[in-house]
Amino acid sequence: MFVIEKDIPPPKRHMGRRSKKREATLETMRSMSAGDSFRVEYKLASMRNFLRICGVEGSFRVAQDTDVHVRVWRVA
Repeated sequence: MFVIEKDIPPPKRHMGRRSKKREATLETMRSMSAGDSFRVEYKLASMRNFLRICGVEGSFRVAQDTDVHVRVWRVA
């Protein structure tokens, strides 16, 4: 049987390590209005996961722009 411990808080949910690129992307997304877009060097699947987990309020759409860039729109 395992020892049961009480009052141990769970770790905060985060997405990997902190990076300048991640922080810059979050800052840009927070300052966007509906209809704005920006281009960033990310893989499409990675950006979709980032949008799902990042916690920024609003609705965003993402599409492949070039081979190495995606474009992110704020739609609401």
